This record gives sequence, C-alpha cells and structure tokens, in this order.
Amino acid sequence: EYPALRILFYTICKNALAINQMAACGGHGLIQKGKSAGQIAMAIKTVMSGYYFFPDMVENRAISDNSSPALKSDLINDLSAEQTHFLQLVGSNHTYKEIADTLNISIRQLDYIREGLFRQLKAHSRVELAIIALESGFANLYTSLLDV
Repeated sequence: EYPALRILFYTICKNALAINQMAACGGHGLIQKGKSAGQIAMAIKTVMSGYYFFPDMVENRAISDNSSPALKSDLINDLSAEQTHFLQLVGSNHTYKEIADTLNISIRQLDYIREGLFRQLKAHSRVELAIIALESGFANLYTSLLDV
C-alpha cells in the first residue's frame, strides 16, 4: 500500500530463515538489538538513502533499490526453469531441504542451482536472492506471507 515507506526491523532475531522472511516481506533492513547508537544511526541513514541494510546476512554490502533490478534484469532473462522455481521459493520460511523436496530434486542439485544463482546474479546470501526475487517479480509479498 505504501511503496515509499522504508522498513527497518529492530530485533533480537538471529535466525537466517526469519531474517530472510523479513527481507521477503518487504523489509529494507535489520539492526539487531544491543548494537550501539552509532550503528543504529548508520542503519537508519542507509535505509532512508534507498539502500537495503542486512549487515550480518549480506556481508556489510549495501544493495540499492534503484540499481538492483536494472543490473540484474538481463541476467534474470537467462534463468532456467529450475532457477526460476527456486527464486519463487527462496523468500519462503522453508529450509533448503524442504525447497529441494518441493522441487522434487536432491539437496545436492539444489546446491548447484543456488550456487549458480549466486554467481549469475552476483548475490552472496539467501537474503540477496530473496530481494532479487521480490524485485524481479518471481516472488511476491502475498506468497511470502503465506509462510509466516
């Protein structure tokens, strides 16, 4: 309803799947409780400047709202059916094993798909893949919320 609204989660949560779900549900950043006032201010400034802030999940790299879809759009067109289906599920609250079962493939095959997407889309974490999937239309907020 409010696409201009920026969401920064403030939580004690450290579970990778829960953090991934926050990103998939439209969150733009996460700062964990107990961080210094300077770190909190940096998180707020980063998110308000149009970037994503998931420091513990994205290796302290900021991902721009404006550049990510444009940079990735050509790469997204070259994805296989398995990669596309994986991107639809990456923002869910399911484990990689559950996603492999849903796709009817082995966990090893899922590893190859995931690693290929990391290289192809220049992503470094599941959170980044979930953000790319959301921005590219492979996943949507409604489907992600069904897993909450």
